[in-house]
Amino acid sequence: MAKVSIIVPIYNSQEYLDRSISNIVYQSFKDMEIILVNDGSVDNSLEICKKYAKEDKRIKIFSQTNSGAGQARNTGMKVASAEYYMFFDADDFMETHMVETMYNAITSNHYDLVICNSNEIAANTIAVQSTTKLTDKVYSTKQVCRNNYIELMKLNCANTLWNKIYKASIIKEHNIKFPSLSRGEDAVFNCDYFSYVNSMNTISDVLYNYVLNDLESRNKKFISDNFDVSLKRIKHWEKVFKSWDIWNKNAKVFLANYLLLDTVTTLFYSQSPEWNLNFKEQLAYINKLINHREVKQAIKLANPKNIFNKANLMVIKSNSALLIHCFVKLCIILRTYLKKDNFFIRKLYDERRL
Repeated sequence: MAKVSIIVPIYNSQEYLDRSISNIVYQSFKDMEIILVNDGSVDNSLEICKKYAKEDKRIKIFSQTNSGAGQARNTGMKVASAEYYMFFDADDFMETHMVETMYNAITSNHYDLVICNSNEIAANTIAVQSTTKLTDKVYSTKQVCRNNYIELMKLNCANTLWNKIYKASIIKEHNIKFPSLSRGEDAVFNCDYFSYVNSMNTISDVLYNYVLNDLESRNKKFISDNFDVSLKRIKHWEKVFKSWDIWNKNAKVFLANYLLLDTVTTLFYSQSPEWNLNFKEQLAYINKLINHREVKQAIKLANPKNIFNKANLMVIKSNSALLIHCFVKLCIILRTYLKKDNFFIRKLYDERRL
């Protein structure tokens, strides 16, 4: 039996697969199985996977109808046989010693979870845009782990999958799965897993490179339910935080900031031609959103730190649909002018900037 299962959801990723599969195959750590889950790709992805599977017996291919990355990962976990799981995105790449480093770290003292640092990289230039700032630290009890969860979220290290190695036994024993959400299923999965973490280790090594490109936006359906999904995720966190006994002012303010940013993100989405809203309909939608009960509560609690998010709060507090509409339009123009594409928006709403 392999020691580590690497689970990779794949959907229309042909332009990246040679790099990503080779990156896994040539890891310094060899005792692993590589589970490639073809999520209904209509390009050449499956053929590329088959080519590598012929050359490396560690590669196992599974296909399903298109159901999203979360459900593809669930499929991967069903067939995985190793003691530990790692998740990898088809358009990213990791350092050649990542699996070895993560495996050695989690087995060194039988931790339930290990988290490493990662880079965000611009696809066109392969330039590092940002790096997470974890330090080498051991969290030795369940409550200590829970007490630090929000800080990990602020560091942009809690919600992501690919900077972690998980114990398969915890996932199986507690039947932890990815929920059926259009976005944010990773965050819910990690939060559920964290409920059973008794000890963990964070390491300062920068081992994973998350590539910012258009693949995700091309493959993902337009998110018309962004706000509703955000509310579900935040309500889930609230429920879990209460059960962890960390539902305090810090947690309430953090989630208020989070909802505020997701509200503004939804307003950006509403400007998309895919929504096909005329000016009057856009104003009506803005009014509906800013007068939502949960948003009004978040406005009272929110205390964002960076200048842009303070501006978000100030504009939404105005309760003027016209002003908010103009603000969003201005930001879209700035994004286009600066030619930062999705990366610009991503940085505006980065969790580290709450």
